[in-house]
Amino acid sequence: MQVIQRIIIGLLKLIKNNLQVLIPALVTIIGFFINFIIMKRQFKKAREERIIEKRTDAYFECYDCIDKIIDNKELLYNENYYSEVLSFKAKIKLLSSKNVISCYKKLLNEIFDLQKEFIEFKNEHDPSCNQKNYYEVTPDDCDSVSHEVCGITENDLQMYEDKVKKFKIAKQETIEIIINEIKDLCDAMRIDIGNRDSQ
Repeated sequence: MQVIQRIIIGLLKLIKNNLQVLIPALVTIIGFFINFIIMKRQFKKAREERIIEKRTDAYFECYDCIDKIIDNKELLYNENYYSEVLSFKAKIKLLSSKNVISCYKKLLNEIFDLQKEFIEFKNEHDPSCNQKNYYEVTPDDCDSVSHEVCGITENDLQMYEDKVKKFKIAKQETIEIIINEIKDLCDAMRIDIGNRDSQ
């Protein structure tokens, strides 16, 4: 017990005699840790701000693309439109929250399904896709090369256009689902970039 008391007394004398050296060293160590914590937080915040900036840019591009549907629903039947929406997949997957990714996938699936149905419909009903409407014509001249002629009439084209109109009318419910998916995606993107109020 006396040994412990002597050690404590010795340490107190050492601290008392070296107080002028210990205080600046202690202040320096504490300052280093405070600066380290502050710098770590600043780097983390800067990284998060860069991600939000990139996310915001990607969301604006995506929004410009998907917002076109609200004004022009015919885009949904354009085969290139799906590719345009699909072009944001990498950015959305890398920069977005799970909610945005989920909404984006739902929208892609709805557009893909509608376009797949339309392509199948078109292949089945479009007279220009039916090989029966083409026939080969050989000129009377033996040296001439035969060529293919399309036998589609104006009536065939009009019937096809009527079928397309009926198809599109039948798909109005699907288009409304797609528009709701767009609204859900836009709301999720707003939340992701911190803008919860504007709609």
